[in-house]
Parts: sequence; structure tokens; C-alpha cells
Amino acid sequence: MDTTLVTERNASLESEYVIAAVIPVDASESDLLQRAASLYYFADFSAAEALVREAKRRDLPPLPADKLETTPGKGARAIIDGMHVRVGSIHLLVEERIAVPVSFAEKITALAREGKIIIVVLSGRSLSGAIVLTEEPRPFHAISHKRKSFVASPLRTFLDFFRKRRE
Repeated sequence: MDTTLVTERNASLESEYVIAAVIPVDASESDLLQRAASLYYFADFSAAEALVREAKRRDLPPLPADKLETTPGKGARAIIDGMHVRVGSIHLLVEERIAVPVSFAEKITALAREGKIIIVVLSGRSLSGAIVLTEEPRPFHAISHKRKSFVASPLRTFLDFFRKRRE
């Protein structure tokens, strides 16, 4: 009898988030990515993993973050180098009433309509920029390696069970 471990994490093993673009406004690309990755360094969701993976690829070490607070679905906030830094979805711009350049607003709106994930970074009361994520297929070797300890969705587990019963 086969046993399947069911968890929410990594339910989709065939794809992963990757950085599609870094859009700086009031910071360099490196600063923007380093701040976001620092806040999400210990987070346990795929978008955060993409940020941390890209920061490591660029040799950007995590910055010390004081008073770190995370809110699921909302983002994270902390103090980095004495500055309040917030990272989250584009809704954060509205909630914090942050003014954005029209060209930036048009660009991230178009990207969001394409299905891209937009993560904004605020430093103090200023928009540092945005990081754009897209979902891409995992390389075949990563899929086959992870399947050795397969993680399935509850629906997949149910369907597999149902098929075996019919055989």
C-alpha cells in the first residue's frame, strides 16, 4: 500500500515562483531585493522563497531586521538600519496612502492583469519599488527529486485513492 503525505506547502511541485522583474522607484534593484528578502528570510511560502533565492543568487546577505511582524496575506514589516520597511501586495500602497508615479501604477497594473504577482517595498513613507514574480515550470530534475517525498493536495490524494479502488 502506498502512503502519501498531504500538506498545503508545495502542493504544486511542477511550478515555482521566479523573479520576472525588479522595478526600482526610490532605491536600487539590489537594495529593493535585499530589503524584501530580509523581511521574508524565514517565511514559509513560495513567493518568499523566490525572493530569498534571488537575493542569494545575487550574493545579497539578509539585513538585520528588528521588530519583525508578519501578517498572512498582508505582508511584513520591520526596522532595517533604523528605517521602517514594509513589504506586501499592491494593496499596501492604498492602505498606507502612498503616492506613486503614474508610469509605475500603469506598469504594475498591466503586469497584475497578466497574472504576475506584484510585491511592493516601502521604506519609511516612500515607495522603494516593486518586485514582479511569475510562475514557471520547475526543471524536470527538481520535480523528480521532490517526488521522492511527494506532497499532494487533498483532492489529488482522493482521486488516487478512488482510482485504485476501481482497479
